[in-house]
Amino acid sequence: MIKKIITNPSTIGLLFLGWFLTLPFGSKIGGLSIGFLTIYPNLILTFVLLLPLPWVVKKWPRSIKLFTLVLLSWLTYGLIFLLTNGKSETVLFDVRSLIMQFVFALMIFTTYSVLGWEKFKELLIVGLRCFLFVLIFFGLFEFYTGNHIEGNTTAKLYFLPVNFIFYAPLFVYDNPNDFLLYCLFILTILLVFDDRLRLNRFVPISAALLFALFTLCAYSRLSNFLISIIIIYQLLQVVLDIKKRIEFKRVIPYLIVTFFMGIIAFANPFFIGPKYSPVEKFNRNTLDVSTTDSLILNDKGTVINSVPRKVEYNEPSADEVRLNLTLNGIDLIKENPILGVGPGQFRQKHIDHQIKRRVGTVVSPHNFVIEIVSQYGIFAWFYLFFVIYMGIQLVLRKRKLVRSNRNWMFIVFLSLPVFWLMPSAYLYLNIHWLFIPLMLIELNRIEVEENAI
Repeated sequence: MIKKIITNPSTIGLLFLGWFLTLPFGSKIGGLSIGFLTIYPNLILTFVLLLPLPWVVKKWPRSIKLFTLVLLSWLTYGLIFLLTNGKSETVLFDVRSLIMQFVFALMIFTTYSVLGWEKFKELLIVGLRCFLFVLIFFGLFEFYTGNHIEGNTTAKLYFLPVNFIFYAPLFVYDNPNDFLLYCLFILTILLVFDDRLRLNRFVPISAALLFALFTLCAYSRLSNFLISIIIIYQLLQVVLDIKKRIEFKRVIPYLIVTFFMGIIAFANPFFIGPKYSPVEKFNRNTLDVSTTDSLILNDKGTVINSVPRKVEYNEPSADEVRLNLTLNGIDLIKENPILGVGPGQFRQKHIDHQIKRRVGTVVSPHNFVIEIVSQYGIFAWFYLFFVIYMGIQLVLRKRKLVRSNRNWMFIVFLSLPVFWLMPSAYLYLNIHWLFIPLMLIELNRIEVEENAI
């Protein structure tokens, strides 16, 4: 009787939909802190959805069991380190991420086993569409108004001159790069699973162009790269569709106009803007010289000319910081190549200045591979090898089974290293906990269909 209630597909389906609808908001709605952990609706639903686990785990395919074992081994090492090295804030943060990574995977696999592929896919698409809707809504609101949910980033804005960064969307992630990561990752995952969206060529282009506006405010070059991939691929599909439906002579006027566009681009001198020119070529930002009733300032021109065009800045640039973080991470890998330096220790060693290269106030790795290999050693390598093997299997499977989404599967895995570089840290993001289990389920579905032939 209990088994029948707990494993009822209708109940599990309803709970899974509720889980997805609360996923974008995390602990920002109904959160209750109990010290080590914050309790919130999505977390509660996550553990409720684990209830059918004892009745379905035996039916899991070998690949899912193997991945679960990899995550369990990784988590076990983290817990042992926590118990033997003290409960510092950085260690607790990373171990909490390992716990949630493991729990998310168990929940996704359990729900898939109860619902079956068709129902699971249906709810997955609805959930991802709602997630994307929330991101676009808040993105537009924040971009247009400059108003944000308060956090560490908004606290820093009071000390900055007003510029584009004030309008970069943050949502609940408190970081414009994290927000863009979610936007682009959710869109590409949706394009893997959602047949209707994938066949609508212009909706993904429109979404990518919208995200490009957000990227302008966030100054994110990695986001620009991913957006370019999405738009170029979709435009190629549009061209192929037109080629199939329209006679060549109808395209001739557009080809002629394109030719003229090329001529005007190469036959005329161009003003190269500050983005692609040395900053010294341009004037400084506007300096407002004001007067009062009792005091007249020096001549305006004299004051402006006294301000240097270039202010010397001794701290490393953003690119240098990223490079130094990576090199420091490599040093940590050399320090303990087998087990790593332990959970949370990348940040801790940077906080304690136990590193060779300067990184300013930045202490997070900004590189997922360095983040996990430097701290978890062989456990991280097992995980990465599994992900690479799974990606190869998904892309190289028989074309006729994955014809509609094979290209997007390739694009997602091709973009994965870029996604890994976008946030300051990647292990704690729930989009990371969600992505690999979903891809593993897709691989299992393909294997089932192949065996049925």
